[in-house]
Order: sequence, then C-alpha cells, then structure tokens
Amino acid sequence: MRAPAVVEWTSVMSSEEQRARWDLKYEQGLPSLTEPDPFFISAYDEFVSPFFPKGGVALDLAGGIGRHGLWLVKRQWQVSVVDVSEAAIQNSARRLFKKISNSTFSWRMLPTTSLNLNDSI
Repeated sequence: MRAPAVVEWTSVMSSEEQRARWDLKYEQGLPSLTEPDPFFISAYDEFVSPFFPKGGVALDLAGGIGRHGLWLVKRQWQVSVVDVSEAAIQNSARRLFKKISNSTFSWRMLPTTSLNLNDSI
C-alpha cells in the first residue's frame, strides 16, 4: 500500500499579496464572514461558558471583521482582534458602532504590521 502523497505549498505569497487578497474579500462584504461560525458558538457554550460565565479576556488572531470578537463582546468579554487586512479593520469599526455603541467594552483591532513579535520571544 502506498502512503498518501503529501502536498507541499510551493507558492509563497508575500505579506503584501496576502493583505491584498484579504482586503478584497472584506471589501466584497461576503455574508459568510459577518456571522459567527456555528461551531465557534457551540464550542463556546460547551467548553468556555461554564468556566467564564461573566466573560473574560480574549485574543482573536486573524479575526477579520471581528465576527467572533463582536459576539464575545456582547457577552461581557474584553477582546483584542488582530488581522492583516486594513479593509477588515475599517469594516469592523463600522460594524462595532452600529451594533454595540451603548455598551462598555475594550476592543482593539491591530494590523499585523504594527506588531513586533520578536520582542516577546
């Protein structure tokens, strides 16, 4: 029996190409990127909520327009969202003020270009 073939990623996109790719997705406003994933919600209900009933602090890496972070903020969480896409960050700010403008929360969207992870290693 032959072992399954391993697919190698040979085409590496530059960070600018990645940013442009994600910017285009968020500028198109794809509906699938605006609502929390059902698996995320069910995993939260089963594994997180029992241990953090009053919220907590969360870091959402590759958070896009903040669909999961916004959902957590509505449940008393303080959320920091990091994403490579400037379009996602701008879109998230608009969504944030429309949906929860009267709530108290901590919300930060940071483009990955503003992070220096070498200092924390």
